[in-house]
Amino acid sequence: MGNSVKSISVAFFLSSGALSGGAKVVLEHAERLSCIFGVNSTVFVEKTMPYWFKSRYSQVIHCGDFRNIDLSGYQVAVITSPNQLNIYLEWRHKKPFIHLCQGYEGDYIEDLKLWHLTRLIDDFYSYSCRRVTVNKFVANRLKMVNARGKIQALGQPIPLGFPVRPIEKGKKEKEVLIVGSSLIPFKGVEDALKIALFLKKLKGFKIVRISPHDTRKKEKNFCIDSFFVKVPPAMMPSFYKKAYITIYMPFKDGFGLPVLESIACGTPVISRKIPPVEETCGKKYPLFGNWKDALRFALDISDDFTLYQEVVKLGYRRLKHFSPFIITLKFLYIILDEYLRWLTSSKKNFCTQ
Repeated sequence: MGNSVKSISVAFFLSSGALSGGAKVVLEHAERLSCIFGVNSTVFVEKTMPYWFKSRYSQVIHCGDFRNIDLSGYQVAVITSPNQLNIYLEWRHKKPFIHLCQGYEGDYIEDLKLWHLTRLIDDFYSYSCRRVTVNKFVANRLKMVNARGKIQALGQPIPLGFPVRPIEKGKKEKEVLIVGSSLIPFKGVEDALKIALFLKKLKGFKIVRISPHDTRKKEKNFCIDSFFVKVPPAMMPSFYKKAYITIYMPFKDGFGLPVLESIACGTPVISRKIPPVEETCGKKYPLFGNWKDALRFALDISDDFTLYQEVVKLGYRRLKHFSPFIITLKFLYIILDEYLRWLTSSKKNFCTQ
C-alpha cells in the first residue's frame, strides 16, 4: 500500500440497525476487523440505530441518508443490500467496493410480497462488484443468478459472546427453545411450535420463545410457557445453554444463525434439511425433511441420553469451520487484496490517459 498508508479505514453500510441476525452479522464483522491493529471500521446506519449492539472498537454512525456520506477518507467500502445501489454508483469509480452477501434477496420476493423490489435487485446484481458470502450455498446461488463480479465464500464466524470451543457440560433445563419470527412464513416457526407442543404434552417440556416481534396472540394455541421479545444478542448464549434442545425448521434461509449458535452452546438442534443448514451442521448431523420426522427424533433424544451426547459431539466437531480468528483474517485479506487491485487498476488508467 506504500509508505503513505499506515492504516486502512473500511466503511460498512447497514440499511437498518433494527435487531436482526443480518444486522448483527454486519456489525460483528466491523467490530472484529477493528480489533486488528491498523484497521478502522465505521458502520453507517441509514435507519434505526442498533442500540442493542455494544460497540467497543468500531464506530457506528447514524447517517439518515447514505447520499450524505463522504467516502474520501476510506480505502474500501462494504455494501450489504441492493438498496445501497445508489452509493455504489456514486462512488464506484473513486473507491473499491465489496458486497457482503448473506443471501440472495430475489429468493424472498414472493414470500415477503416485495415485488416492487424486483427491478432494484436485478439492477444491483447486474453491476460488477466483488462479492463475499456467508457460505458456499449463497456463493453458488449468486453464480446461478449470474451475479456479476468475483464471488467467493468468506464464511460466517461464531457470533460474539458464544463459545468458540466445546464447553464443559452445563445444567440443562427441560426446555425447548424456538428462535425467530412467525411473521416470516419461510422461517418455519409454526412447524417448530408443532413439535414443541407435542414435546410439552408427551414429555413435559416447557416451550421458550424468542422473537423480534411480539406475536403472542398469533401463537397462543401453542401453550408457550415463556415469550421474550427483542432479546439483546449478549443475552442469547444463556438461553441456548439452558435449553435441552433448539428447534429450527426453516423452508429456506441464507445461513441460519440459530443453528450455529445452538451447537456452539452444546445444545442439539432439531432442524429441517435445507442446503445452508446442512452446510453448517455437516452431512452426518441428523436433519429432517418434515416436522413429523423431526418430532420422532426429538422424542428419541429426549429418552436416550447417549444419543443426545452423540448429537452434541457432532455439533462441536463443526465449530472449527466457523473460527472467528480465521474468518476475520480472511476478510481482511480480501479487503486488502481488493484495495491493492483497485490501486493498480487506477494507476494503469491514469497512465493511459
